[in-house]
Amino acid sequence: MINENVNSSESKKLLIDRRTVLLGGAAATAAVGMAGALNLETASGAGAATKVLKVGYVSPLTGPLAGFGGADSYVINSLASVLKKGVMIGGEHYEIQVYLKDSQSVDSVASTVAAQLIQHDKVHIMLVGGSPDNCNPVSSVCEANAVPCIATNSPYESWYFRDSPTKTGNYKWTYLFFWGLPQLAAVYKDIWSKVSTNKQIGSMFPNDADGDAYQAFFTPAYYKSLGYTADVQYGYTDGVAPGGFAAQVSSFLKANADIFMAVPIPPDFTTFWNEAMSAGYHPKVATVAKAMLFPSNANALGDLCVNVCSEVWWSPTHPYKSSITKQSCQQLSNAYQKTTGIQWVATLGLNHAMFEVLFATLKKANSVNNAAIVKALSTLHINTIAGPVNWNSNPQIGGKALKNITVTPLVGGQWRASAPGSKFPYEQIVVTNMGFPHIPRGGNVQAIKYA
Repeated sequence: MINENVNSSESKKLLIDRRTVLLGGAAATAAVGMAGALNLETASGAGAATKVLKVGYVSPLTGPLAGFGGADSYVINSLASVLKKGVMIGGEHYEIQVYLKDSQSVDSVASTVAAQLIQHDKVHIMLVGGSPDNCNPVSSVCEANAVPCIATNSPYESWYFRDSPTKTGNYKWTYLFFWGLPQLAAVYKDIWSKVSTNKQIGSMFPNDADGDAYQAFFTPAYYKSLGYTADVQYGYTDGVAPGGFAAQVSSFLKANADIFMAVPIPPDFTTFWNEAMSAGYHPKVATVAKAMLFPSNANALGDLCVNVCSEVWWSPTHPYKSSITKQSCQQLSNAYQKTTGIQWVATLGLNHAMFEVLFATLKKANSVNNAAIVKALSTLHINTIAGPVNWNSNPQIGGKALKNITVTPLVGGQWRASAPGSKFPYEQIVVTNMGFPHIPRGGNVQAIKYA
């Protein structure tokens, strides 16, 4: 079990037999190998000695990005017996122990706790999700320390250009599985085409890693190439106070933008949407990345969330199964909701898939050598609960294949009021599955209706 009463900045060592939780990794005495073999401590006890492979996990468990980390404790605890059983590597048994740290949704904290995991807790491999605000700093620390890292939950452009929109990450030790902006653009274009509009778009991007990547891709010229006219507002700082979106709302009203698009953090979209409604800005279509992924934000908006669209990374109706537990997406979602009482979130499937990738990589490498692990990652092909993960197939930017990236399925969704009697007031359904017809739709795109 995870002791949630500990200070969020402290290390949480999840002993997979659930006997206890050691803070700060006090029992971690093994040194981290660099490019050579990893130095693994041996767990003693009844029966033959078992070696321990330590996995670091940095997640935004608190703060404005906490929705991204909300399912992490469940994912780890649900795999407790599997992690304890571990994996055979080179004829020896290794138990997997997971060390979870909270980035508090702050990039500098993410860097700090990642360094603590490597230097103090002596982890041998890192897992990270939680948007580029979390992935990028952790990936940078892993690159600096030559520690293998498996990443997800970040559009690949936002991650690849981790320092700036023109400076690549030059990754060697970190591998990402997720979608990119071409896939998102295809989803959003399909959604926009399903509603009669004046083809005027109002888009709004913050000056964070996602905003930098989005504004570099979704330019006025790009929109024009699709037959749309766009008012692009860029550069606001995350964490906008009430009333702080007056300029953007006024600009979109003046442009008569029937379509709204943005990639805000969840609290900022709540602020913007409430201000837009009060000012009379009522777009027919709203495609909102990042912020509208989570039921918590839909609930915060109440009925104002109905028919707001977002990308869908994963859902209970996706037709995939876990390579570890053999659960279907629906079964994983049902188990999560029954255990936690909380509505499913897209990160549940992606973060479960990280452990599938972890196990498959270790088995393929058949070694605890850092270079061997990275080599195994570079050609790994596995079917996960989030869909195929295949680093033999890479996206391209400027004609260059991005070897550290593989693209996962992406469809589009829309928030609706749940049917009477449902435990949860709103639900996200898939409304466009272009390119992935095997992922079933739950309905058609509808224009937003206002009272």
